[in-house]
Amino acid sequence: MQFDLVVKNGKIVTHTGIFDGTIAVKDGKIAAVVGPTVELDAGKVIDAKGLYVMPGCIDPHSHLSIYQPMKEDMPAVTGACAAGGTTTLASFIMDTRPLAQSWHDWRDPIDVGAYIDIFFHLCIMDEIHLSEMEKAVENGIASFKFMMGYVGKAGRQINITGATSEICAAGFSNCAKWGAKPLCHAEHVEICYPFEDQFKGETIEVLQKIRPRQAEHIDIFQCCCLAEMNNLPVYFVHQTTKESIGIVAPFRARGVDVHLETCPHYLVTDHHGTGLKEPKLLKISPPVREPEDAVALWKGLEEGTIQHMGTDSCRNMHEQKIGDGKMWGDTSILLDWCAIELMLPLLISEGYHKGKLTLPQIVKATSYENAKFFDLTQKGAIELGKDADLVIVDVNKKKHITPEVMHDNQDWNLYEGWDVTGWPVTTLVRGEVVFDDDKVVGKPGYGKYIPRKPKK
Repeated sequence: MQFDLVVKNGKIVTHTGIFDGTIAVKDGKIAAVVGPTVELDAGKVIDAKGLYVMPGCIDPHSHLSIYQPMKEDMPAVTGACAAGGTTTLASFIMDTRPLAQSWHDWRDPIDVGAYIDIFFHLCIMDEIHLSEMEKAVENGIASFKFMMGYVGKAGRQINITGATSEICAAGFSNCAKWGAKPLCHAEHVEICYPFEDQFKGETIEVLQKIRPRQAEHIDIFQCCCLAEMNNLPVYFVHQTTKESIGIVAPFRARGVDVHLETCPHYLVTDHHGTGLKEPKLLKISPPVREPEDAVALWKGLEEGTIQHMGTDSCRNMHEQKIGDGKMWGDTSILLDWCAIELMLPLLISEGYHKGKLTLPQIVKATSYENAKFFDLTQKGAIELGKDADLVIVDVNKKKHITPEVMHDNQDWNLYEGWDVTGWPVTTLVRGEVVFDDDKVVGKPGYGKYIPRKPKK
């Protein structure tokens, strides 16, 4: 049998271990995984030359087309994903319009601009969204996000409506009815507003006083209770605190399937913006916290009590991000940034090389667990029949971060000036090379929309 493609001489990394081997691809699928001495016939051969071959990363947490038009965001962001080893991306449909009006504005750009595969979560913000959850499931959306951190004033500042406790309760019930999964931005923002007057200041340090960790803890507990009541799994995006693992432990002990995600910025810097060229641009919600929180988050990834990695990326230009340079107000510094290309490199550079994580643990958090939770049945593992989403990584390759070396067409980078060690050299999506030799070489529109089926 002749295969379409063979990747040979690589060190294959799975979520359980590392071994020398050869991977064969046929019709976009993994058709064989054999030992290094087995010769296979193929139309194309990639010699990994002792580099590491991992399943492509799955980023379950991004925000397309919030600050930039979708026609620009889709190719820029998915190209950057390919450059960073991410082969599947989720974006939140965070739209105040009914899904019936907004769906094609989100779905159709994939077919003309995406280099990698895409799936969606729908944000539930009001009664209209609640009424559309069944239709969303029919469109292949099997997960719904509750934006608890944007109730009231915080939501109005970015033109959305946050999910109240009432909306969450109704939405969890709907998820149970249709077999979908709830995701929560846990941040009980109503208790935070008085702090905005109490803690004045124009430095990044003030942010975690105004958005304290206790706000996060309140909503973690509340949503764990809702999950337990409805016999549902629950997924918490962007965990920031050392206490979060302890809060969910009793629920887990009682059989509630609780999943925690964190993001690179909560691991590699702190609430002072340590190491950053422009610390104030670290503004994000929930905020980056103390150094000891980062230690606990690394430990959680190592032990598996934090199962997932995402980026919470949102592309914007420096002039947009900086606004009037102030921390507060209608024209103040925006939340978020794009660092979508850096999820895997930062985990290798700051995790693997510093002894905090093994490569299999990185694969587990960036690929295997994300595929498993989000019902991406063809993704997340180097196994027969799975999509041939592969990333070939040189763990010793170094880059000095500047906007120019990134592939997101963003004119600034949060980590500008950092030296990061450990980078993809080649990325494949369903057996096609989409990134190679520091260039995005795929075809925009090759990426596909992935509809998912809820499990009742």
